[in-house]
Amino acid sequence: MIDLAALSAGLENCSCGKAHRFDIKAVEISSGATEKLGKILSDLGFPKKLSVTADENTLAASPGVLENLAQWGFEITLTKFTDLRLSDEAAANRVAEDVEKAGCRALLSVGTGSLNDICRWNAAKLGLPFAIFATAPSMDGFASGVAPITVNGFKRTYPAKAPEAIIADTKILAKSPAELKAAGLGDLLGKYTAHADWVISSALTGEYYCEKVASLTMGSVQRAAALARGGDTCSEEFSGALMEALVISGLAMQLCGNSRPASGAEHHLAHFWEMQYELRGLPPVFHGKKVGVAAGIVADIYRGMAELPEYAEYRRPFDEAAVSGAYGPLWAEAVKENVPNPLDEVPWGAMEKNADALRAALRSVPAGEEIRALLRACGGADTCEACGISEELRLAAVKFGKYVRRRLTAMKLTDLLVIEGGVEKWL
Repeated sequence: MIDLAALSAGLENCSCGKAHRFDIKAVEISSGATEKLGKILSDLGFPKKLSVTADENTLAASPGVLENLAQWGFEITLTKFTDLRLSDEAAANRVAEDVEKAGCRALLSVGTGSLNDICRWNAAKLGLPFAIFATAPSMDGFASGVAPITVNGFKRTYPAKAPEAIIADTKILAKSPAELKAAGLGDLLGKYTAHADWVISSALTGEYYCEKVASLTMGSVQRAAALARGGDTCSEEFSGALMEALVISGLAMQLCGNSRPASGAEHHLAHFWEMQYELRGLPPVFHGKKVGVAAGIVADIYRGMAELPEYAEYRRPFDEAAVSGAYGPLWAEAVKENVPNPLDEVPWGAMEKNADALRAALRSVPAGEEIRALLRACGGADTCEACGISEELRLAAVKFGKYVRRRLTAMKLTDLLVIEGGVEKWL
């Protein structure tokens, strides 16, 4: 169980100089938590006119949720999707219309991922309280205060509202499909490469970094990874630990005010695939599934970069023609993340000056094969091929995924280095 009071107390007067805070008031991850849902929301003062957003899969996975809410006097307006896998503007607008039409004064998302994102986005826009009843430990955005929403085909992260409460029944989590638990583990394993990116950016540009928040995140990742190595990924113990780690990852983003503790180059590759899939009309792949595969790829590259004999810079002009060709009609949005070039923020000679710190950060990342082995242990896809991602898109993501966000990563630094044979040689 996550002790929010102890967590808050441990972050007081943090040496990083930032006053850490989070908006979540209750986290309940326990066996039988379904029976506590209505009481938790009532104790938090949630209005009784409640919007519930779910899809057919998440409703089927959570028997008793609607009945428990009714027992506690909640008047429910249900927005039900068939199988929502993409958090886009159309889905978000559908929820907003139902909320306003019924006069709902609070929102509850039953499910994960896209369902949570469209609710947290609407909660911010409408100024309403928001809670999550999670049905699978499948991604790290439960506690997040931002929402990735696809608008005009481009996936961008928008300010949103963190939930007041996160409730998860470990009986339900344990029964969730192996693919979803593997997706959650994949999202979690991405923190290894994200952490290296954060450390490296701080060393090179002086970007804000908090050791306490980073340690909190990485400690939860390591606990979940240790249980995955044990192989009992169908147990309530593993499912609960994975869910807690995913919630802590989201809390870390709140504590820092951005997604740096949880998202780096591995997420950029995943976002690139997501946008390309939508552009090509392909069925979406679970976000965490892509992040896990991308983390293995990025880890291979980072371990290779760690062994470069020197970090001599070659400042070549940003190749806008090549990058815009890869993004096609999405370039009009992507250009906002790349012009001016974020690499200009790296001072001349900073990489050689900080070579030891760079190598240490890159070597802190597990080998790509270790990440893939953990994904397999959880019954998940470990490669692009196993994930159904084409070889063309695998290579395109390695080359162009780093331009999805205006964020300094070690992958972006490859544009400043002379790497004989290119980063592909490490894959």
